[in-house]
Amino acid sequence: MSTTGSARRGTWRFGSVHNLPALSGPEAPGGGPGAHAGVPEQGRTRAWTLPTKPVAVVPSRGLLLAVGPRLQGLQDASDQLKDDRDEGSAILRALRPALTVAQVFGLLPVSKPSDARHAVFRWKSARTALAVTIIVGAVLESMLALMRMVETGIKYSTSVHAIFFVVTSVGQMLFLHMSGQWHGLLVDLARVDGTCQRAYGEPGRLRARTLAVTVVALSLAAVEHTLSMLGSLYFVWPCYQRGGILFVWQGYFLTKYLKTFTVTAFATWKATLLLLLQFINVFVWNFMDLFVALFAMGLSSRFRQVNAELQATKTEVLSSEFWKSKRKLYNELADLVRRVDDVIGPLILVSYATDLYFICLQLLSLVNPSGVSVYHQAFFSFSMGYLILRMTFMTHAAANIHEESRGPKEVLFALPTGAYSVEAERFLMQVLTDNVAFTGCNFFSISRSFLLKVAGTIVTYAVVLVQFNSKEANPDAAQSNGTILCTCEDISRDYKC
Repeated sequence: MSTTGSARRGTWRFGSVHNLPALSGPEAPGGGPGAHAGVPEQGRTRAWTLPTKPVAVVPSRGLLLAVGPRLQGLQDASDQLKDDRDEGSAILRALRPALTVAQVFGLLPVSKPSDARHAVFRWKSARTALAVTIIVGAVLESMLALMRMVETGIKYSTSVHAIFFVVTSVGQMLFLHMSGQWHGLLVDLARVDGTCQRAYGEPGRLRARTLAVTVVALSLAAVEHTLSMLGSLYFVWPCYQRGGILFVWQGYFLTKYLKTFTVTAFATWKATLLLLLQFINVFVWNFMDLFVALFAMGLSSRFRQVNAELQATKTEVLSSEFWKSKRKLYNELADLVRRVDDVIGPLILVSYATDLYFICLQLLSLVNPSGVSVYHQAFFSFSMGYLILRMTFMTHAAANIHEESRGPKEVLFALPTGAYSVEAERFLMQVLTDNVAFTGCNFFSISRSFLLKVAGTIVTYAVVLVQFNSKEANPDAAQSNGTILCTCEDISRDYKC
């Protein structure tokens, strides 16, 4: 090996080092006596000297040609992921109006609850503080109402106030707990919905239908609560003759919140806060059914699109790859239904239990009208009809998921012999054996037949309750033991207002 060759191999370096000081002697790596024998001093200098400044490495044109398509593919995949998680999801757009209204009343304290990329829940936020404050107020009022119910005797009519605040407190806690899972749920929903969006486009008028349902449901809820308040004012209206509107105002709160104002002195600002808390809890009570129904409408619309495509190709001989892709999409939708059900399942259970209780209460008031005015009878009729309509619509919307998920079996059963394949058979077996439906924490599955079971349960409980023959079906009269309380002096001496 020539000396010149060794010197050339020693010149491999980053950048130019010809003008840099050489490292030699014991300080140099490998330096010392006899180091690099036979290698020129200049070769050793070039071999062990590093640049003092970073030098940009410019990739060659061949490297760009080789790596460029892969980088572009990664960028396209990243853009596609952003699109799937974006607000372009049809279901998220359909949910946005209802979720926006819900946040006004302290539910789902999540930033941008209909945006999969920016929906973030933080404990240290103004939204969460508002939600926790409302929950604390509802829990305190429910405890006071339970105490009052025990003092006056546990009756079906006297339990209305306590049960209402207990149920709405639990509902708000469930929404708060749901907020921690909301981002992950929206990411899964946007991913699957994005796949359906690219395959089928927008579901037919989904956003318009959900908006119409939201407006009608909340409007009926407002009418029902207004009539309820008018019924309470009708009961305490004799107070007007004693002291005008001020006594009517006091009488309303002393009748509905008797225990509260025997524990603490009555004040206008306290009454105003209670009235605000009452409005919020009434919204929560109504929104639970609406929330479940809107989710069900969005999910069932995607199954309906899959069924429409299969019906359109019913007589065609399709490849195994086609059935494989449809089975994969069906499986993603089924998994999404189970994912949503895991999150909102407790809310479904509480919602049905609440609806059954209040429907039975109004039915009992109608079949046992002793001591009930004509106005209250009309209100109980409207309220029971509204509750039945609300629960029926929620059940119908949720049952559509189960019905639409069974739709592909009709097409698969009718496949021509030449079109039948292993993938078609796997698809058929999944449709026949998989139970795709909303459940109440797996206690029941919501289907069309479930509505008949609920109706039978209502009739059974109503017959049992009528046997008690309650003479105070009016909750306001029962809450105050039939006595109209207009001022603090009207309360028993055992209490100091």
